[in-house]
Amino acid sequence: MVGEEAVVEKRCHIALFMQSFAGGGAERVMISLANLLASRDVKVDIVVADIKGPLSSEVSEKVNIVNLAKSSALLSIPALARYIKQECPLTVMSTVDNINFALLLTVALYRLKVKTVVRLANAPSVFKDRDKTFKSRIFRILRHHILRFNNRAGAVVAVSHGVAHDFVKVAGVENMAVSVIYNPVLALPIYELAKQPVQNKRLFQDGIPVVIAVGRLEPQKDFSTLVKAFAL
Repeated sequence: MVGEEAVVEKRCHIALFMQSFAGGGAERVMISLANLLASRDVKVDIVVADIKGPLSSEVSEKVNIVNLAKSSALLSIPALARYIKQECPLTVMSTVDNINFALLLTVALYRLKVKTVVRLANAPSVFKDRDKTFKSRIFRILRHHILRFNNRAGAVVAVSHGVAHDFVKVAGVENMAVSVIYNPVLALPIYELAKQPVQNKRLFQDGIPVVIAVGRLEPQKDFSTLVKAFAL
C-alpha cells in the first residue's frame, strides 16, 4: 500500500519553473495553472530562481514554492538539477525563452530523466528586437541556437498558431510538433471584481462605447496599431 501511494504521488508531481514572481502575463498563467492543478489534488511545485515579486501572493496555499535563491535562470542550473534529482517530479514546465533554455540545458547537462514542457509566449522573429541592453544583444546572437535547442523538449506549447508557425519557421524545425494552447482569460476573481461599482462614471456614459487596452507601453504590445484602427 505504501509503495502504491508513493507511485501515485510521483506520477502526479508537476513542477513549474520561473525566473521570479516579478513578471507579468506569462507568470500569471503559470500561477493560474499551478493553482488549478493543486485544486485537483495534483502535487505542484513552483520553482523560482529568485523569490522576489508581488505575484507570490496569488499562489494557492496548496502549491509548494521552491526558491533556488539565484539572480538568474542560468545561474540557477546546478540548484535546479539538484531539485529535480531530489524531488523527482514527473514533468517540469517552463515559460519565456531564457527560462526554457535554462531548463533544457539543465536536463541535458545533468542527463536528467524528466519530461519537459516549454511554453512559447512570444513570436521569436520579433522577440526583443528593439531591446538594446547588453544581455538582450547576447540573447539575440544565441537565439537561433536556443530555439533549436527547444527541439530537446518533451513537448512545446505555443500560446497561438501565429507564435507556433513563427517558431517553426525561425528555428528551422519544420518536422517538430508544436501544440497550441491559448492563455486562460477568465477566472472567478474577475467576476467578483466586475460586481464592484464604477469609480469614474464620466468615462462610462450611455451610448458611448469604451475600449480599454491593458499592457506594458512597449512596441511589442503594439498600441499604435490599436490607436490607428480606431482613427479609421
